[in-house]
Amino acid sequence: MKNGVMIFFLMTLLVVTVQSQEIDIINTKQDNLFVLRVDKKLIGAQVEVLSAEGHKVTAQRLKKRKMIIDFCDVKSGKYTIVVSKNNQQQKFEFVRK
Repeated sequence: MKNGVMIFFLMTLLVVTVQSQEIDIINTKQDNLFVLRVDKKLIGAQVEVLSAEGHKVTAQRLKKRKMIIDFCDVKSGKYTIVVSKNNQQQKFEFVRK
């Protein structure tokens, strides 16, 4: 019985580990760039940029592990970057000065 419980625990831990998706935000010297690097499992994820009012500014699929979003052509304000894949999503805030 102890072996069955241990196997269940290890399988649950493995599933949780596989489902975790990591996104790193890279600081740049330029105020108008938002740079992110993702785990290779997130390649193909949808990346959307939403205005403070909730309007979609742009949307793209991640083709590589690193994506640069340039905010030089949008007006100043607060934006939300949403990265989603397999019914999971992470949100990030960006303020364009």
